[in-house]
Order: sequence, then C-alpha cells, then structure tokens
Amino acid sequence: MTPAEYLLWQCLRNRQRCHAKFRRQYVKGIYTLDFFCPEAHFTLERIEKDRVRTQWLNAQEIEVVRFRSQEIGNETQRVLNEFSTISIPF
Repeated sequence: MTPAEYLLWQCLRNRQRCHAKFRRQYVKGIYTLDFFCPEAHFTLERIEKDRVRTQWLNAQEIEVVRFRSQEIGNETQRVLNEFSTISIPF
C-alpha cells in the first residue's frame, strides 16, 4: 500500500465510517477497486480520472469518487467527509 492508501484504510476499516463495510482491492469485472462499499454501491478511487472505467462502474450502479494521493494525505478529513453521508440500505 502507498502511504495515502494506508492512511485512508486506517480510517475506513472496521466500519469506522458510516458504519459501512469497505473492502480494499475489490475486484469488480475487469477492474480492481481501491476501496469499495458493497452495501452502498460506492467506491473511493485513488487514481486519476478514467472515463471508460467510470462509465462502466456507473453502469453497474456504483458511484465513483476519486482523489489524488496528495489530497488523501494533506486533506484527509475533507476526503472522508465526501462520503460521510452515503446511504446504506438495510
């Protein structure tokens, strides 16, 4: 894991955000998602924009939010706040 991924994983693991289960390095189709919440159909990606990848994930009803490693490291709380209100169906 990169330092940014490690920092983010420490904040997401064990249902620490929104009581949601996140999976790291989750395979969906031909893609490996950085951090995926299957309950909310939501993924947090560390890579730069990839239009084809985003379109495919959106077609699978998965919301994609992307951040650069610098943002994760320097603005961790803002990054976490971006998805603190995700809706998880029970």
